[in-house]
Amino acid sequence: MRQVSAEQRKILTLLFLDDLKPTEVAGRLGCTVRNVTKHRLKALDKMRQLLAH
Repeated sequence: MRQVSAEQRKILTLLFLDDLKPTEVAGRLGCTVRNVTKHRLKALDKMRQLLAH
């Protein structure tokens, strides 16, 4: 998790550990659902790449 940005970590935590929906995360962070989704996808992609090596 340290390999992704602070924003991405926060989003992943809210989505997966706190079990919030993307709309709830967006509301808490003051951003759009699209932004939440973009950060989630980039973070998961980065983590997959790191695990593959």
